[in-house]
Amino acid sequence: MSTYYFVRTPLQYINALEANLENRFESKEHHLILLSDYHKTIHQLKSIIKKQYWTSIEFIWEPFAANKNNSFMNALSIWGRKRTLDSILRQIKESDKIFWGNINSTWFFYVHHNLKNHLHLLDDGFATINHLKPFEIKPLKVNLLSSKSGKIEKLLLQPKFEINWNKITFYTNLNFMKSEKKVIEHSYLHLSKMVDNLEIRNEVYFIGQPLIFQKMMTKEYYVNRINEISDFYKSQGLTFKYLPHRSTTLDYIPKTWEVIQFDFPLEFILMQENFAPKVFATFYSSALYNLEILGQNLDIQCEYWRVEAHEISNYPYENIAYLYDQLSENPKPNRKLRLKDEKNNH
Repeated sequence: MSTYYFVRTPLQYINALEANLENRFESKEHHLILLSDYHKTIHQLKSIIKKQYWTSIEFIWEPFAANKNNSFMNALSIWGRKRTLDSILRQIKESDKIFWGNINSTWFFYVHHNLKNHLHLLDDGFATINHLKPFEIKPLKVNLLSSKSGKIEKLLLQPKFEINWNKITFYTNLNFMKSEKKVIEHSYLHLSKMVDNLEIRNEVYFIGQPLIFQKMMTKEYYVNRINEISDFYKSQGLTFKYLPHRSTTLDYIPKTWEVIQFDFPLEFILMQENFAPKVFATFYSSALYNLEILGQNLDIQCEYWRVEAHEISNYPYENIAYLYDQLSENPKPNRKLRLKDEKNNH
């Protein structure tokens, strides 16, 4: 029996690696198929993938990365993506295990419809909450088909926008989720063993988010909030450093901010560096949640600065509120939730 892992993001890869190392998913062969065509993501993935864990590794959509920023060429290359993916799908037997990344893509529906295999959906961070909670296909379908490339994908892939949940199991570290869907929980048992004693520096790393890019916050408001948070930590004697999200440009960042960047996903700072900051902070972030788990035996704090409904637009705030509520109701020694007014923090 073979296992195939279809991965698009570094976070999905981290969960694929954990699944690979788990005894319950024991398999003779482990084939890693990278579906990303975004050059920054490809670069990060190549920096963390270790060949010894995989029978084969294929970046099957990397040849199309050059077309990513050209909407016309990107649309034309969809046929090439389909052809390369189909060549992999034809190798898969019904007895093989499949791990898949994005559920919110036309490609998921294409694979779900064309393979009889049970699909394990790799944890995609806090986005997984949207899927474990009541999942509505109609608005997702509208969103997927709203672009030129989405319309071409529908034409070429002919997906059925429906899900047989009996064929789906979520593989997630969100241990506070209550769902009627099939869920396998994990806690990075194997990856956490790669974290050794680290030098803890008197610093705070604030994990940037693409809230401006996604039009969830205005540039002015986002910068002002982070300036306030920076002042708070500086008053505690901590050096404040900002880590921009890999999907955003740096033109919104004031010159007064100390910016640091890594060539690997943030979680791997605990596995690839010999130091870590005293505090990791952000508004809400899958990376921060993962750092809680991976660094639970280290003397570090993971702190969430709560945003309220009036601060967010273009996104269902109830999902964010649900996340904060669950984090609060399931406390951990190295987790802290902070309010804008720190006099009321808890």
